[in-house]
Amino acid sequence: MGYKTTQIQLDSIHFSDKLINVNLEEDSYLLDPIIVVPSKFSAEKYFQERKKNLLLPYYRTYFFDLDFVLNENNKTDHFYTGHALGTSCRNQTDIDSASLVISEVISYNAKLLTILKRASEVSYLMANAFCHKSDRKNFYCTYMGSIDGFELWEFSIRKQKEMPWNLQEDDELRCIVSLDKDGFINRIKTQLTSSSEYSASYLLDTEFGLHKKKLIPSIIKIDLVPNARNEDLKSLSLVINYSNFRKEK
Repeated sequence: MGYKTTQIQLDSIHFSDKLINVNLEEDSYLLDPIIVVPSKFSAEKYFQERKKNLLLPYYRTYFFDLDFVLNENNKTDHFYTGHALGTSCRNQTDIDSASLVISEVISYNAKLLTILKRASEVSYLMANAFCHKSDRKNFYCTYMGSIDGFELWEFSIRKQKEMPWNLQEDDELRCIVSLDKDGFINRIKTQLTSSSEYSASYLLDTEFGLHKKKLIPSIIKIDLVPNARNEDLKSLSLVINYSNFRKEK
């Protein structure tokens, strides 16, 4: 269905008018069939092309300092600040409990140490996954375009009988991966929605730096939300800054 103009006859009177009204009439048209051609563009292949060749997270043992800001239950007027020392090697991170200093006493030091540890480990795990094509096969990949000089891809976990990384089949894992102009991963936003009512869901935003040309987390922001029946954990937000990377304590 479309519109056509009615036939009008123009004479000297019409030409002298400043405004000419043209009436439209509905009409039906027979169009050629539309052929949809599948695109040959592959977001995964483009990611592989853009990612720097042989890019990996730093896999040797290194020591670091971390400073953090902790906010419980989204309180806008109260924050805890703290400092600790840590060690990382591949996907294993240890936070020295004796080095932990917090601006105020809290009742869950052990849980806080675990969160600091896991934030580092998951950041390494995701960086390692997106550096390897074999691990990226666990995700659906979508190219999102570029912003401020960085190109973005969305990776969503595939449902499988054997899920990777101890995930459950009904868990939802979604990551936004950012590459800079040189092909380095500079940021990964990881969102996990756990299917277990006794677990927790989180949003992990990791900015990466380079240590000996390998990826290491430099800033991590994490929002942690306990699921319905998880009574052992409070909702909290953490901002972690890593510094003073070194070979020895």
